[in-house]
Amino acid sequence: SPTDAAEVRAEIVNAAGVVVARPSVASRSGGVLTWDGTALDGGQAPPGAYTLRIDARDGAGATLPCSIRTSGTVAEVLSGSSGPELRIGGQN
Repeated sequence: SPTDAAEVRAEIVNAAGVVVARPSVASRSGGVLTWDGTALDGGQAPPGAYTLRIDARDGAGATLPCSIRTSGTVAEVLSGSSGPELRIGGQN
């Protein structure tokens, strides 16, 4: 779990596969990550689809399994091409 991790790295990737942010992860608090939309260049990331990638490793450098959970208010459930999509905080 992230609390067992010696190192946790996070990347926010846009639809083109470009890393737009590397927010810090508070691994000692269960792996909590908060992203305010700030991009690597210091500006605000534009609206769009983003993917969160997590890499957690133990003290020996071995990869640890981790899961991603989100919190927010579901405003809408949409029928997407790959199944249901949730709109949370104005984003799908």
